[in-house]
Amino acid sequence: MASALTVFLLEGSYPKPSISVSPGGVIPVGGNVTIRCRHQRLDMRFLLYKAGDGNYLNYTDPAGSEAQFPITSARREQSGNYTCRYSNRTGPAAFSEPRDPVQIIVAEFTG
Repeated sequence: MASALTVFLLEGSYPKPSISVSPGGVIPVGGNVTIRCRHQRLDMRFLLYKAGDGNYLNYTDPAGSEAQFPITSARREQSGNYTCRYSNRTGPAAFSEPRDPVQIIVAEFTG
């Protein structure tokens, strides 16, 4: 007889992280931009999401309370709204609420 494994995801177990993007404004095609997420806890995993994508795009386990998600050689399809959340690394899965999104616009400049 097969046994069922039940996984509990505790949504909203932690406060929302902060999120910022640098540089702000419109990013030229081929340019670089960094999304930074911060929280007040240590030993947490950050997950980066893009609106419209079902799963997270990337994750990192920073040593401190800030994660950096660089986007290098930006392409137009990377334009969009990004958000992040964090979770514990061990034990039952518990996640923060996602942060309100930041917008990245990648565009070609004509001169």
